[in-house]
Amino acid sequence: MSFHFRLARVLAVKKIRENQAMLKLAERTAERRKEEYRLELETRRLAAAWHGLTVAGCRSGGELAGRALWTQAARRSCREQQHRTHEVRNAWAGARGEFLARRAERQALTALRNKAEAAYQDTARREESKELDQVAGVAYLRRQREGLRWRG
Repeated sequence: MSFHFRLARVLAVKKIRENQAMLKLAERTAERRKEEYRLELETRRLAAAWHGLTVAGCRSGGELAGRALWTQAARRSCREQQHRTHEVRNAWAGARGEFLARRAERQALTALRNKAEAAYQDTARREESKELDQVAGVAYLRRQREGLRWRG
């Protein structure tokens, strides 16, 4: 008789859910990296706008006003990107937490399965040893009985 784990279906479902959570985490990781890259670009754009506004030299009033508007737009865009990046990071943290929880559930069931299989194997070995001992005992008694007959 072979080993059969009663919770095999539950374990299979847990593995599927863990894989789904892993895929979701991978998506969130890609999103997070993309948004962090966009934030870096917006930060550079803001730094360039600010640098253009503060560069020493003679500038006309219209040019300064235009650069000030550009700096304000860059600052606003940078804040919006920071907000989006924060939201994506939170979504990533949630997906990571879900993945870790699913993995822990699956690992617990896998450990239970391994423990049950080890117990089954131990029981099977004990039964086999018991049978071998009985066979050896019967063979010994036969040899003893036949040895007595031969001498007699």
